[in-house]
Amino acid sequence: MSNKDSDSSKLGLGALIAIATGQVIGAGIITTTGIAIGETGRAVWLAYALSVFIGFVWILPIVFFSSIARYKGGNYALVTILLGEQSGGLYSVWYIPMYLATAMVGTGIGQYIHTVIPEIPAIMAGIVPMVLFYIINLMGVKLMANFQKPMTAMLCICLAAFAIVGISKVQPGSLDISSEGYFLNGSPGFFSGIILLIYSTSGHSLVAGFSWEAKNPKKDIPIAIMVSTIVILVLYVAVSFAAGNVLPIEDVAGKPLTVAAKYMFSDVFYILFVICGPVLALITTLNSGFAALTAPILGGVRNGWLPTFIAKTNKHGAPVILYTIMFLLGAIPVLFGVSLKTLTNFTVITQRITGTLVCLAMFMIPKKCKAAWEKSWLHMPDPLFYLISAFALGTQVYAVYLSAKSLGPKMFGINMVVVIALGGLAIIRYRMGKVHSNILCEIGEED
Repeated sequence: MSNKDSDSSKLGLGALIAIATGQVIGAGIITTTGIAIGETGRAVWLAYALSVFIGFVWILPIVFFSSIARYKGGNYALVTILLGEQSGGLYSVWYIPMYLATAMVGTGIGQYIHTVIPEIPAIMAGIVPMVLFYIINLMGVKLMANFQKPMTAMLCICLAAFAIVGISKVQPGSLDISSEGYFLNGSPGFFSGIILLIYSTSGHSLVAGFSWEAKNPKKDIPIAIMVSTIVILVLYVAVSFAAGNVLPIEDVAGKPLTVAAKYMFSDVFYILFVICGPVLALITTLNSGFAALTAPILGGVRNGWLPTFIAKTNKHGAPVILYTIMFLLGAIPVLFGVSLKTLTNFTVITQRITGTLVCLAMFMIPKKCKAAWEKSWLHMPDPLFYLISAFALGTQVYAVYLSAKSLGPKMFGINMVVVIALGGLAIIRYRMGKVHSNILCEIGEED
């Protein structure tokens, strides 16, 4: 238990929605839409609608737990409380590879800026924003949120403009799902498209990492996730509908969203779209990602799963050492030109395993938090709750299988070495007696 800080330093609902929305709208909508068109054809918008739904079901454990608890440590705290400290420790160390997401973002920013302004080297264009938002995050979560709100608003306006202009130019028969070009590769292609797109539909759950910094977390965190889910449902469906129907399939299949944008906009507006669309999508993810990605690792560090000195904070409450590690793990691959595909491949398995742990934890909410759950504003009958839980777990396990299959033997083996090495580190520290349970959490209390 812990006394709360003054509300003046806390995050309100608007800031939480901006953080959640900016976190989930990343490179996925820009880069994977064209790949999904190659699988689904003009039905890509239907695949995105189902992907948003499944992504929301994946993160329902976080929504439900956030409605009954105010906690510090993000999903590490959730897994520890519901599944036990050893499961929580494994979650924390297996989350470390997610720091490479910063490198993915930096590389993407550099590539997009270099595309529209060739005079700026891609490496410089990627590193400068990383340095800037590293410094901003060192100044505290409130300043980060103040930057996030206008950038997220501008990003949403830009994607909405793409959708509106694109829909006004779609080809005849675009809403006729029986027309040529729909379900290009049949049911297998459609479901492959869903699996591909689903990875860009669950990032808003990371806003739960700000539960301890929120004014009214048990209401506002779930609402922020729900609102951002509605935002991405509308934007993703509208944008992908326009992208899949404004040009012939062969012109956009496998291509980034910028191909359709170049056809739709004049040169000036095309440049504005790239800056306010893809670049801002990545920058908002970068800005909120420092705190969001650090929360589960920081929770584990404070409990001894990693050396505790790296949890040191500055006068603004920012974990300066962890933020610096995150910055370096992001900046070094950008400086050496490591490809996005390579970076993504190194995070696939640990990302899916940690997601599975969260879904397993969901089953324990009615047992471990019975009184608080029964009073939750999101409470539902047990049969419905367990049906949703089973669906979330089943789809996560299937995603692990598909991810492992897509990596190939060599990259899958490397991923498993990382999983075993990090798991071994956690076991060693546990057996050495370095671990202690000290979760900051308030369950079932008034905000």
